[in-house]
Amino acid sequence: MLAQFSSRHVWLWLLGATGLAAWLTFGVLPRHREIAKLRAEIRSLDRLERGQTTHLQKLAEIEQSLARAKELLSSPRVGAPTSSEKDGLFTTVAEIAQKTGIILTRFSPREAQEASRGKAAEGVYISCLGSFQQIARFLLSLESPPFSFHVVELTWRKKQGNGEILEIEAFCEN
Repeated sequence: MLAQFSSRHVWLWLLGATGLAAWLTFGVLPRHREIAKLRAEIRSLDRLERGQTTHLQKLAEIEQSLARAKELLSSPRVGAPTSSEKDGLFTTVAEIAQKTGIILTRFSPREAQEASRGKAAEGVYISCLGSFQQIARFLLSLESPPFSFHVVELTWRKKQGNGEILEIEAFCEN
């Protein structure tokens, strides 16, 4: 079959095939890659445009919470109780915590709720750090007069780094 073609024709065919391969390699494929990148960018922009409404809603919620926070910060602040205000619950609990040597990390009074015994009971959520003996003395002080709180829930765990320090979370009812 090659006998039908002269060497000149073979060289022209080879030159044409090489030119076609070069055109595909250097002309078409890079443009195809650019087109694929542009299509991917268009798809991502479409997704962003569709998700913009949810972002705008979240932005409105954040702006509302920011306005509320600014309002709360601009209102007059309540100072810490002075030494003359010895009758407050927090002040008394803080003094007992200081006497027993624990660190009170959270004190949160709870509203009066319907208890299991059928009467309304007030509660206090307390979180603190200290040794076992210090925490035991503190909880015993809460359960004795003038408080007469009862520990309903108690969770404790060792504080990382120091095996003697415990972190407790307690819910007490009156």
